[in-house]
Amino acid sequence: AWQALRPDVPPAARAFWDARPDALEAGLVDGGRFERLFADLRADLRAGGVDLARRDPGAPARPAWASAFARVFERERLAATFGRAAVDYSMSRGFDLHFAAVVADAWRRFAPGTNPWLEQVVAGRYPADPAAWPPCWRPETVARARALGLDRLRLHEGALGAALPALAAAGPYDLVQTSNVTDWLPPAELRALVAAAAAALAPGGVLVARRLNGDHDLAALVGEVLRVDRAACRDLARRERASFYAEVVVGRRDAAGP
Repeated sequence: AWQALRPDVPPAARAFWDARPDALEAGLVDGGRFERLFADLRADLRAGGVDLARRDPGAPARPAWASAFARVFERERLAATFGRAAVDYSMSRGFDLHFAAVVADAWRRFAPGTNPWLEQVVAGRYPADPAAWPPCWRPETVARARALGLDRLRLHEGALGAALPALAAAGPYDLVQTSNVTDWLPPAELRALVAAAAAALAPGGVLVARRLNGDHDLAALVGEVLRVDRAACRDLARRERASFYAEVVVGRRDAAGP
């Protein structure tokens, strides 16, 4: 598959993967650090007698469920894997409790084979049914992206907070999406990031931000500089198939200003 795709991959990415044939051979689904944690979780659950393939509805209530999450998502292990910033601003709740709860919620909400995120977590693969694939995999999405022009895509390496002021000079933007970068920042840097994102928006533009397990109130922080659209927040949280985030926040810059 790599040899077929290789001619269409940019030179820097081509060189990166050419130097890593073992990673290609092993498969990319479990290639990331975060994905390897979930591979360890599957192994721990199997060792504890939880059969993920059978999707036993009572599995989240079994002792093996909590103990597997406690081992895999232990705070110091996460710090060693991702760095201290990944855990130091999420002290009020253990990551094991967070992930055990969100996976259990998805386990109850979604039928087997219908949720790409859950299938990757519990089975290490994406669903076989194309209707359940992530949108980026769907042929119609790829066709639309090509029609819009892939040459419009520009990649910038570096921390978002540092890059935003320079990127804002090329704006303004209709949408800024930060994912859960906010979980990795102390309060002062978090406020500066939200302010920089708001300043980069055109009138009528939207900031979408998510909080995983951070100690902060993200909606309140966004509300300091933008109008929080509570209905849109609820709608996106409902449609978030990963069940992954404690908050999904939509902040709007009204045409007349924040």
